[in-house]
Amino acid sequence: MYTRLHAAFAAALAAFGICMSDGTAGNPPKNAKSTAPAAKSAALAVRPAAATTTNGAGTASAHHHHSVLANVLRELHEAKHLLHTGVHVAHHHREKANEEIAKAIRILEHHHHHAAGSSAHQHAAHTAAHAANSAPQGPPTPASLHSADQKLRHAEKLVHAAHHQLHEIHHGETHHELHQASHHLQEATHHIHAAMHEVVHVEKALAANNN
Repeated sequence: MYTRLHAAFAAALAAFGICMSDGTAGNPPKNAKSTAPAAKSAALAVRPAAATTTNGAGTASAHHHHSVLANVLRELHEAKHLLHTGVHVAHHHREKANEEIAKAIRILEHHHHHAAGSSAHQHAAHTAAHAANSAPQGPPTPASLHSADQKLRHAEKLVHAAHHQLHEIHHGETHHELHQASHHLQEATHHIHAAMHEVVHVEKALAANNN
């Protein structure tokens, strides 16, 4: 009888051990539960940081875009001023160059974030400056022709620099418009070169008459 009781007790202990083992396997440790929310929180924390980095890069790109446009517009307005000043030699080509530059300016100001607020004021100021320097002048002299040649060369450099900078921002939805502006600047450069050749021709003719 003692042997039977001993065997029954051993069997009960074995069954209890199996139940305890099943309960432990079915319920993970508390530490395992606590680590899951922490990992999830860390993953969520990374997403805003990545979004901030992306937004920062976009803001920097937009700032560079507008900075380049602002510099291009300054150069083109200065080129227009140079073409309006000095002796009126090669008037046709100078005016054609100015028209092409004006077309490019209108396109570029459309994309500049300060265009709506400053465009009208700048245009009025440049128009007044051009009018002040567009008065009829006497016959050309060697000095005035030399000055006209220097201004044409300076204007050509400004237009060339502006055209080069436009290639930095030929992207996205503005590509077509900026391509149009570049085309107008190419035409302006063509007319400036023609005006420079005409000034040289007048210089040679004036020198021949003085001899």
